[in-house]
Amino acid sequence: MNQFFNLVKFEYKKIFKRKITIVGIVAFMLFSIISGQLINSIWRVENPDSSIDMIAGKKAVDLQKTAVEYTHGFLDEALIGQAITDKNQILQRLSEEIQNEEHQGADLVALSYARLQEYQNVSFLISSVLSQNQGYTMNIVDDESETITYTANPIKKTSLTEEDAKNFYSTRDEQINDELNSTHYIFGDYTQEEQEVFQQRNDAISTPFQYGYRQSWYTLLNNAQNIALFLTVLAIIILSSVFSGEYVNRFEQMLLTTKNGVGKTAFAKVFTSLSLITMLFITGYGLNFLVTILHCGVDGWNLPIQLEILYSVYDFTMLEAYLCIIGVTFAVVMAVSCSVLFYSAIVKSPFVTVITNALIFLVPVMIPPTPAIGQLQILAPALSLSLNLEYYNVYHIFGVYIDQIIVFLGVSLLTMLVFIPLTYYGYKHQKVG
Repeated sequence: MNQFFNLVKFEYKKIFKRKITIVGIVAFMLFSIISGQLINSIWRVENPDSSIDMIAGKKAVDLQKTAVEYTHGFLDEALIGQAITDKNQILQRLSEEIQNEEHQGADLVALSYARLQEYQNVSFLISSVLSQNQGYTMNIVDDESETITYTANPIKKTSLTEEDAKNFYSTRDEQINDELNSTHYIFGDYTQEEQEVFQQRNDAISTPFQYGYRQSWYTLLNNAQNIALFLTVLAIIILSSVFSGEYVNRFEQMLLTTKNGVGKTAFAKVFTSLSLITMLFITGYGLNFLVTILHCGVDGWNLPIQLEILYSVYDFTMLEAYLCIIGVTFAVVMAVSCSVLFYSAIVKSPFVTVITNALIFLVPVMIPPTPAIGQLQILAPALSLSLNLEYYNVYHIFGVYIDQIIVFLGVSLLTMLVFIPLTYYGYKHQKVG
């Protein structure tokens, strides 16, 4: 056992002797820290005391927390109706001010939200469901709305009333049903059985949605996949020379004559590589989590994911969705790492190893998705990392419908189980040049 850990220690020393390793790890850590702070630093809200001033950073967080106190609780008929009514009143006063020429130009958009900051996020959810311009506007509008003025961003009064608030959840359900009855650009036509699976999931989601402040989880969810992508690229670069670097240096000739031999050395290299990537994963996500939580707090962990991904049929809280994404991304990153080690063991050039794995990682992203190959295509590492909880995707395997999350985890685990022994045998039987 001591010999094994001495080998591991030796392998770590060799990895960290390469400048690109140090530079890559430092860049990854900085990215993890900055990405946790950057979204919150540039995230801006309108100053309620000014029609043109914007507030960013910690002050914006504090303002939003205070504003959401007026709307926390449940996104029920009363809250939705009040948001519609108050938005109309704000826009009516805005219309009167325009006529009095008190405000002009781009200031109008800032002013409209400065007067009703606490309903801004509620308004976005309402517009996504009830507006005919679903998801494309922050205003609650439809085609019949009265245009108050034309600026760079025209402001319209909504024709929605408090009565429309009763239709929020039923309209959302209808839109999900319409999606399931349409031809998806990736998954094609859903079978009746598949539709029933997703409709049952949607029916299990509790309504009205609990509502409250959730900026931390918005940030964490947006950063999770970017961190995984960065780490995957870093793993390809760092691990590409773990085995092939020995061939370049003809070091394997000496290893074959030592008491450790190729077998123990191969196992030590695999253990060192995967443990390094695991530590980087934990450290990177840990730093991002701490920076985000320290800036915005933990509020919102128990809120439904539908507040951020409105049409998702996963019955997840923000925390559960985050942990789910973390789990999938970790499995995919480890699977890619095993693939890199395999090619490093059978290819005598670190450069060729990097290029080969880069192509394997990037080519599936470049191929336009089609229903014919869509489900297989999103199993590719780069697409699996971008786990989309809004997708209605299950795999029909041996008569059982299995969710995409389970399939992603299973494929990643299978990849590791296949490539680890192949790496061992590939290195062991590699001819000495």
